[in-house]
Amino acid sequence: MKPIADSCVALTSDVIVALKIWKKLSSIAAVGLFSLGASLTMTLKTATAEINITQQYTATKQHRSDRRYPTLRRNNQGQEVEYLQYRLWEWGYFKQKVTGFFGHHTENAVKRFQHDKDIFPTGIVDAQTWDAIEKPSTTPKLCNRPTLQPGSDGKDVLDLQQRLYDLGYLKVRPSGYFGEASKLAVIRFQKQQDLPANGIVNAQTWEALKLSCKPEVLYFL
Repeated sequence: MKPIADSCVALTSDVIVALKIWKKLSSIAAVGLFSLGASLTMTLKTATAEINITQQYTATKQHRSDRRYPTLRRNNQGQEVEYLQYRLWEWGYFKQKVTGFFGHHTENAVKRFQHDKDIFPTGIVDAQTWDAIEKPSTTPKLCNRPTLQPGSDGKDVLDLQQRLYDLGYLKVRPSGYFGEASKLAVIRFQKQQDLPANGIVNAQTWEALKLSCKPEVLYFL
């Protein structure tokens, strides 16, 4: 009977060893599966975050590229009004200094523009008016500014001095005479614009000043 008892003890030991090995293998497998699951979860989170960032960047880029114009009318002010005045100036309708204030000069310019573009001339810049304003201008301008230098005088010198005064380059009041102060102001402006700083106002300097075209006589509706 002793050999049978020894065999049972040996069998029991083998079973215990086998159970320990199985438990250890199960633990290793569980850890592996947990690690795999964690890795997959992290990968999915990272991919989702990248997708969200990409979508957000795309939306921001589209928002910046889509310029939204507000409806503008009398007494409005700000950068959008400045832009409106500049565009009307490019079209040849606004003849005043760009101020950013929607006054009667701006309203009259809008009305004339609307009339010429077959838009009811309300003087209010709505979506239809903005669409027309943003189209490339095909109206030719008469650009015939003379070359100015020290000793010149007249209306062109006065326009030059007024622009330089408004921009902060000329420190004395416009007089219509091109003297030493005007020459130094022109040189400072030309240096700022990377132009030949000779104090002579030629077509290139007129263009940089955005004064190459003489303003027409302003009329009112």
